[in-house]
Amino acid sequence: MNNLADRPRIYIPHEPCRWDDVGQTLVPIYDLGPATKHGTLTPLLPRGPLTLSSREVVAKLREQLQDFTDDDFILCIGDPVIVASACMVAAQINGDYAKVLRYDRHNKEYRPVEINLGE
Repeated sequence: MNNLADRPRIYIPHEPCRWDDVGQTLVPIYDLGPATKHGTLTPLLPRGPLTLSSREVVAKLREQLQDFTDDDFILCIGDPVIVASACMVAAQINGDYAKVLRYDRHNKEYRPVEINLGE
């Protein structure tokens, strides 16, 4: 897998951010760099407060995750409801199977976890 298009995608449901008074912009709270060893970071929803209804969020997730495959991941970070929704949509699109990346605080790295709803 040399090229970015060949790498698995790591979908970020909704990246936690904070307001930076100096730069007058939203900046990420966490360094997601360690997750990139598993693939290419791909945001699903825009940063900042969401004004979308849950129906609109699910519709947007379906649109963004339509090409989700066995090789891809959902990054477990941010609003738990949005993470759960992204996992449900990804598994539904991909035959009841999805992988997530969960942060291991002890080893300071992201670990893959497989979710198979068909078993």
